[in-house]
Amino acid sequence: MSKGNFQNLKKRSKTALVSVSDKSGLLSLAKGLRKLGFSFIASGRNADYLKEHGIPALKTSRFTGWPPIMNPQGVKTIHPKIYGGIFVNLNKGDHVADMKKYGIIPFDLVICNFYPFERTIARKKFMHKDAIRNLDIGGPSMVRAAAKHYAQRTTIVDPKDYHKVLSELRKTGEVCINTRKSLSIKAFKRCIEYDKAIVNYLETSKNGMQDLS
Repeated sequence: MSKGNFQNLKKRSKTALVSVSDKSGLLSLAKGLRKLGFSFIASGRNADYLKEHGIPALKTSRFTGWPPIMNPQGVKTIHPKIYGGIFVNLNKGDHVADMKKYGIIPFDLVICNFYPFERTIARKKFMHKDAIRNLDIGGPSMVRAAAKHYAQRTTIVDPKDYHKVLSELRKTGEVCINTRKSLSIKAFKRCIEYDKAIVNYLETSKNGMQDLS
């Protein structure tokens, strides 16, 4: 890849991938990012939520060409065009070639938090099937992928970090590597906490398959 082509890629408009259950602070972040020139690709309800508040967002299903399947908590974001945008390294010619060939867009920010599994099992009364339905698969997978690639991605799992990321972007136009690494570590820790809650629940649950239909 020539130096000129690389510079053109660096000047591209930036994109945020949004898939959150907890929408706290999301509008403020999205409005701030939009003023900075960001565009948004978001899972179905998140895209609807952003558009309802005047923020254009492309649904992941429109981007990938695949509708959500096996709902209600089914397959939405697990797709090569999503993960390609997380994995792509713009410094590698073969990555850029694949990106162009398959219509992949690099994600600068991955904004994701998980289905409320812990909150579901904390209720005094709940069905086992409700716990299983709120056991997120796509979210943690996406977060782990983005956190691994912190050299080029910023992963945000906690709304409390929105202000810090937005502040850095406003000041310098990018999120510094130390912040990206710190957010990566936080993302992996969140995955560990989430998995631990799932394991603890399944180990102590007396329910089996009978109420999962």
